[in-house]
Amino acid sequence: MATKKNIYGREYLAGKATGRDMRSLIVQEMIEAGANLKTGEVPRGVYTKIADKFKINRQSVTNFWKRYVSEGTISQKKKEKTMLGRRKLNEPDVRLIEFIKKENPSITARELKDTLLRYSPASANVDVSTIYRTMSRDLDFTFKRLHRPSGDRFTPRNMRYTQAYLDFCQTKRPHQIKFMDESGFKLVTANRNYGHSKKGEQCIEIGRFIE
Repeated sequence: MATKKNIYGREYLAGKATGRDMRSLIVQEMIEAGANLKTGEVPRGVYTKIADKFKINRQSVTNFWKRYVSEGTISQKKKEKTMLGRRKLNEPDVRLIEFIKKENPSITARELKDTLLRYSPASANVDVSTIYRTMSRDLDFTFKRLHRPSGDRFTPRNMRYTQAYLDFCQTKRPHQIKFMDESGFKLVTANRNYGHSKKGEQCIEIGRFIE
């Protein structure tokens, strides 16, 4: 950590909280200077006096004292750890994003936001970048080339037809069977070629195929 100096010339480590011993000394000085531990009242000028003595920011002295009065502790206040820092999406929202993305990998973050608003009005302040971070950090999704197998291949009718064809082929000699090429076209949305899926997994979206 880099060492910095405050306005009093006191050196400190950037990002490191004031030590417990220093906090304890400040609280003790506050009490000796006439601060009321029960009501929290502080005589005029005491905050500034203590700040000058310990060469520390006046607001820090104020915070240490108020926390000691309200909570009875001088320990550093622990920050809540969340997957997204300042949490905007709750766990059900994250699980909903995961479900939708698995069903429809090519759906955009903006479309996901609209879906979230329908099911979770509390997500109104969530922006698109938050959704992207959620997919990347929390769900471990990556953006990759999309594979689109036809959904029509797996209908019960087509599966029965395929099995019947295999049964028929078994009754014929190989030289009696001829194969003809066929063509078709796909119905797709906005011709999307990329989507999100779990890291290390193929990005597959079942599509409709029309002959």
